[in-house]
Order: sequence, then C-alpha cells, then structure tokens
Amino acid sequence: MIEAQLAWARGPLFLLSISIMILGIARLIVLTGINLVRAIYRASDKKLPVKTLIAATLKWLFPFKQVINQSKNRIWYSVVSILFHVGLIMTPIFLGAHILLWKRGTGISWPGLPNSIADILAILTVVTGFVLIIGRVVNPFSRRLSRFQDFSLPPLLLIPFISGFLAMHPMFNPLPYHLMMLFHVLSGDLILILIPFTKMSHFILLPTSQLMSEVGWHFPADMGENVAITLHKETERV
Repeated sequence: MIEAQLAWARGPLFLLSISIMILGIARLIVLTGINLVRAIYRASDKKLPVKTLIAATLKWLFPFKQVINQSKNRIWYSVVSILFHVGLIMTPIFLGAHILLWKRGTGISWPGLPNSIADILAILTVVTGFVLIIGRVVNPFSRRLSRFQDFSLPPLLLIPFISGFLAMHPMFNPLPYHLMMLFHVLSGDLILILIPFTKMSHFILLPTSQLMSEVGWHFPADMGENVAITLHKETERV
C-alpha cells in the first residue's frame, strides 16, 4: 500500500507539482514584466542607471560586504541565513537521487554532488534552519514583524531535508524506509506547489528586485520643478 502511494507521489503527483510550479513562476515573470513595461512607459524620464542596477543586484545576490560591515550579532544572523539559503537551494537541485527523479520524469539530467557533500549540506540546512526559527521566535522585534508565512514556511522547508536524511541513513531512521520516503516526497511536492504562491518565489524574482525598486521610485525629470511650483517655492534656492 505504502509502496503504491510512494510511486504515485514520485510519478503523477510530482509531475503535477512541477507543472504548477513552472506555470506559477511563468505567471509571476510575465506579470512582473508587464508592470515594468507599464511603469517605464508612463515615466517621463525613461533613462535607467543600468550599471548601478547591475551592481546593486549583485550586492543583493552576494551580500558579503554588507555582512562584514554589520554589527557582531547581525553578522552571525546574516551568515546563518546565507548558509541556510545555500543548502536550501543546492541540496535538492544537485542531489543525485533528485536528478535521477527529474531524468525519469522529464528526460533532463545534470551533474550531481557526492553523497557525502549532500549529507553535509542537508545537516547544515537543518541546523541553520532551526537557528533562524528560534531567533525569530525569541527576538521580540523579529516576532512583531513576522507574518504567518514567516513562522510556517521554515519548518515546512525542513521536513523534506530531515525525512530525506533519515530515509538515506537507516541507523537514524525510526520509521520504515518507504514510510519515511513517503513523508519526504509528499512534503517536497507540497513545497513545489507552494513556491509560486508564497514568499518562496523571491528566489526567482530576486534578480529583478533592484530594477523594480528603481522603476517604482523613478520620478520624471521635471518632478522637482513641478513640486516647487506646487508649493509656491519656485523662486527659492534649494
């Protein structure tokens, strides 16, 4: 019975989850592109600082300098957050078993990580994930700013890492292999479905965040003069 459910979760449900994720991400990209075009079209000043945008985007993607310049407590939080995201992205993408699953379902494959490295990344992700969860719960400021997703998504993301690690290491696994794998696959399928509809989509849209910010705050070239006229301050020096 469990074997049949596992085969269904790995097969039809996995393909359905991937389809929903791809279509949902495509929708986000299209809507983002439309909003960008509309914003640029309506702006009087259509010149964008391309070099500045690229530099700002790279700083967001690789925030090493910002981390170094932060306070001591904030540095540790940022380092833990970076390690968590690295493991969160690299482990499922480059794990050999996952690549084989993709190859069976889509015919597409790519080089994977050695199992020992994948184990280290999985453990690192779980440990840093729990540290971030505890930090958000304990810190009053973070707790006030957090929404339901901020509390619910991190534990959900850790389920496939914990269940997958336990399934691949029988000496630590308290449940039968197929049952633990069923938990692993079902939780992974659920995450794929939720990606386009939750904050998890930010890892797809992150490269466009600086462009969106620049366009959103891109004032027309004569905006300063118009504001001065409205305030009847056009004859005064600024």
